[in-house]
Amino acid sequence: MLTPTDFQLQGKLTSWSVYLVIILIIIATLVLIAWAFGIMLLKRTIFHPIAMNPTTAVTFIFSGTAFLLYSSKQVSSLKQNFGSILSILVLLIGLLKFAGVIFGFDTHIDAMLFSQKLPMDMPGNISNRMATTG
Repeated sequence: MLTPTDFQLQGKLTSWSVYLVIILIIIATLVLIAWAFGIMLLKRTIFHPIAMNPTTAVTFIFSGTAFLLYSSKQVSSLKQNFGSILSILVLLIGLLKFAGVIFGFDTHIDAMLFSQKLPMDMPGNISNRMATTG
């Protein structure tokens, strides 16, 4: 049986999840703006020399937006359908990258956006590809 304290905690956690997803979307959007305008400070963290891949930023935006659509208080079929489309796109991008790693072919899914700028942003000759391992 849930107590009133449990409902209060659930409400707080739900609110925080929305706030954190909004922060994720803002960061991913800033990364795309950085790629578009060549702002180095927004593309990478201070501690890591590799910039976030633009396709990764897009998948963060898609998945965050889908989360917000699904967690909306006013659920409509249009919101659910759009959220499903965004979720499927994230899944397809991930599956293409995963299949390329497993079967040894390159789909270049992570080089579709800013394809001219990606090769120029390789500090220490390290490729800017979507991460497959941690």
